Order: sequence, then structure tokens, then C-alpha cells
Amino acid sequence: MKQRTATNIRMLPIAAAKPMSCVVVNWTIGDSCTLARELAARGVDLIDCSSGGIRAENSMMDFAKRRVKLKRGHQVPYAEVIRRDSLIPTMAVGVILDGPQAETILQSGQADLIAIGREALMDPHWALHAAQALGTDPKWEHWPPSYGWWLELRDRIGVE
Repeated sequence: MKQRTATNIRMLPIAAAKPMSCVVVNWTIGDSCTLARELAARGVDLIDCSSGGIRAENSMMDFAKRRVKLKRGHQVPYAEVIRRDSLIPTMAVGVILDGPQAETILQSGQADLIAIGREALMDPHWALHAAQALGTDPKWEHWPPSYGWWLELRDRIGVE
């Protein structure tokens, strides 16, 4: 896979009259793989693999009505299949709650990039917490100084 940098990523603007999740079609994962290959052939670098979470059969309201719990990473399999079958990098979404979960998705090859989306509403410091959980910021140096010094001191002192 070609190494991507901010200078060689191209964006393809796509306009639609209606969001795909509002259009009733019999769209399959195979159709998504075909579309991904066609987009890759036209210069698209990455596929954001989301079912939208808006249509009735995949919405939060549907999970609530059916009294079915959400599953962590419930949309990650879309990214995995499209990545494998279309040979284009993918971005995974869908109830990715923490850094270790995101890292597992990346390391297992299920996706090339993670988007946390709505989880950022729950935790606006998601990336900072992920760095802590993964051990990449043990001294709280990525946090704003007004937070980091205190958090580092708390770690040094310890909490019973």
C-alpha cells in the first residue's frame, strides 16, 4: 500500500440529491465493493465504510425498539470486507469506544483509519484518553499544560 501524506491525498467531491441512507435500494456489501473498486480506479484514496445509522433497520431507534444492545464496532466488518475485496484503504466507524479497541481494528487489518464520530460527543478528549490507554503519553504531555501538570502529579503521588 502506498504511504499517504497530507500532501498527496486527493478528495473527490460527490453531490447527491438525497443521502444514500434515505433512498430505499437493495444495496449489498458486494455492490459496495464494486463501487469501491470503481472509485479507486478514478483516484479515490480511501472509503469511509458506514451504513449511515439513519435507515430504520440500522438506526439507534431500531436497536432501541428491538431492545437489542449495540455491539462494539458493529460497522467495522464493512470496512474489513471492502478493504479485502476492493484493495483500497478503508475507514472504520460504528461504536468504536476507546483507543485499545481502535488499535485492535488497525493492527488486525480490518481498516486503515478510524473515525470516532459520535463518541467524541461523549468524550471530547477521546484522542488524549486513547493515548493514555495505549501508553503513548505516560506523562500527560499531549494534554493542555493547565491539565497535564496536575494529571501527571496525581499519577506520581498515586490515588488510593
